[in-house]
This record gives sequence, C-alpha cells and structure tokens, in this order.
Amino acid sequence: MNDAFYNGSPGWMQWDINVTYNTGMMPQNEYLQNLNISLTVNNFLDADPPQVFNSRSRGREIFAFDSRFSEMGRFASLTLTKTW
Repeated sequence: MNDAFYNGSPGWMQWDINVTYNTGMMPQNEYLQNLNISLTVNNFLDADPPQVFNSRSRGREIFAFDSRFSEMGRFASLTLTKTW
C-alpha cells in the first residue's frame, strides 16, 4: 500500500447545540403567546476540519482540509416562530 496518496480523512467530532423555549399560553400579551424561540449553534467548540490535501473539480480548487466539512467554523442562528 502506498501511503503517499492516501485518500482518507482522520476522525473528527463536531458538537452542535440547540435550545428551544415555547411560551405557550402563559403571557398576558396575545402577541407573546405560542411563541417558539430556538437558538442553534453549529460547531459549538469551533473545531477545525481535519487537514488533508485534496482537490475538487479535477484539481482546479485545492484545499488543505477535507471539503466534506464546513470551513465556516462556529455558526449561530436564532429562530422565532409564532403559532396563531
């Protein structure tokens, strides 16, 4: 086996967190009732993708990381959903 052209990726773990709260019918204000608030953080620990030298689209784009993983790092989103 020739390790010079190894086409694999080392192990990698990413932690995602989601916290959701639903106000239900508790608030007196009608607009705040049945409001769903959700906070999602992808790649919570901001882990870097594994370093591997590979290319996409026939070698035109060369990356120093596995392109199957996001190069974005940590990403947070807040979602508000109102049910009438």
